[in-house]
Amino acid sequence: MIFSTEDIQTEYIEKLKQFVNGQIQVDYDGPDGTIDYVTFECGANTFAVRFYGFETALYINEEKLMLVDDWQRTRYTVDHLYGNVVYGGSLRTRTHKEILGLLLMLTRCFIGCSGFEVTEIPVRPTDCGLYGGSAYRLVISNANVELEYMEFENIKVQFVR
Repeated sequence: MIFSTEDIQTEYIEKLKQFVNGQIQVDYDGPDGTIDYVTFECGANTFAVRFYGFETALYINEEKLMLVDDWQRTRYTVDHLYGNVVYGGSLRTRTHKEILGLLLMLTRCFIGCSGFEVTEIPVRPTDCGLYGGSAYRLVISNANVELEYMEFENIKVQFVR
């Protein structure tokens, strides 16, 4: 999941600009001057997206949503992921454009929100404390969203006005 600067710019940042009124800051401290993270504010919420290679993380205020490479996710322990929302679908079968599109869709759920609540429903760890997966229910207060419900594999999003 190592994205090129061009992919991040065209498939995430340029499309994000349609929904964000403020300035989007881009940090190019990644390997070989690639994009390391993107930050912006929207209303009372602060957003950051960090591109780690094997993991891409979306931060909204203090909450972290993770898109983790399939193989890497099987190596994480419960302690690594505790308190975070972890996308449980396969990423290896997706193109970079599709993964960045998923990231954009997740980001858009929170743009303009006035608050949100996360409920984790753990699945029993596999062995030796390894992460066995969880389901997540996100209730997002957002008057700007027409939808009532969205689903991203193991992440169920309910919008309330």
